[in-house]
Amino acid sequence: MGLPRSDEPELMDQLDLSDEEHERALNDLARLNRLFGGRSLAVSLLADAVKRLGLAGPIRILDVGTGSADIPLAILEWSNDAGLEVQMVGVDFNLKSLARARELASTRKNLNTDIEFICADALNLPFRSGSFDFVICSQFLHHFSFDQIVELLKQFRKVASKGILISDLQRTRASLFMTWIGTRVFTTSHVVHADSLTSIRRGL
Repeated sequence: MGLPRSDEPELMDQLDLSDEEHERALNDLARLNRLFGGRSLAVSLLADAVKRLGLAGPIRILDVGTGSADIPLAILEWSNDAGLEVQMVGVDFNLKSLARARELASTRKNLNTDIEFICADALNLPFRSGSFDFVICSQFLHHFSFDQIVELLKQFRKVASKGILISDLQRTRASLFMTWIGTRVFTTSHVVHADSLTSIRRGL
């Protein structure tokens, strides 16, 4: 029997989370993305789409729910290695996440590409139709109800002229078990310990 979908809110979605707890959770989430393939999957999906469409750049990319921007920064590393000009915009509603993203991006002087961070509501993106070639959304849709996800996809479709690249969590008992083990071995944040299991239960 499959897991019923939970509507329990995640701690990371609480805007009153302390700065220390929030930063530790962001760092742990970035580590999990690196170790378990979330980062490499996003880069691979984009690289395949660029190759298939024969795009030469500049390529405009919007990352929705950017968090600490570990995925946009990985994309910029890939584009630098590929000699491809990419203009990246990361959107998040949480100002603490954006502050951390800007801090991390400022240390990557070797990235010869553009990145901008904007505070905005994913359900009401402040961009004109076709403003970007691609919208990327990684590990973010599960934060929303199914009705909200439909609205999000409408927003993505409006602003993306070439494609929408989405990766998210599967709601299975095996995922729940492996997530429980992985987060306790590789992370120290109590927020991540709690939210990781909630995220699986909210998965698609």
